[in-house]
Amino acid sequence: MSTVWFRFKRLVDREMTRGAVALVNPKAAGLNESTALFIKVSALKLDDVLRGLCSLKQVPQIYQFTGDYDAIAIVMGRDVDDLNIKSAA
Repeated sequence: MSTVWFRFKRLVDREMTRGAVALVNPKAAGLNESTALFIKVSALKLDDVLRGLCSLKQVPQIYQFTGDYDAIAIVMGRDVDDLNIKSAA
C-alpha cells in the first residue's frame, strides 16, 4: 500500500477525519447548466416543499437558512429545458 493510503488511514484511525468522498465533475456527467432557486414559502409548507425538491434528480443540494429567503435549491441539468421543474410540492 502507498504512503498516502497509510497517512489517510492514520487520520481516520485518530478520528481527525471521518472518511473521503469522490466529487463528480458535473460537466463530465453531462450536466452543463445550473441555476439557484431562491425560495420563500409559508413556514407551514416549508417541510413539504423541501421534501418535494429533495425527491427531484435535478436538485443535488438544498440550503435552508433564515433571512429574506427560507432556502436555496441548486438545480442542475443537461440543458436549459432540463432545468424546468414542473412541480415540487
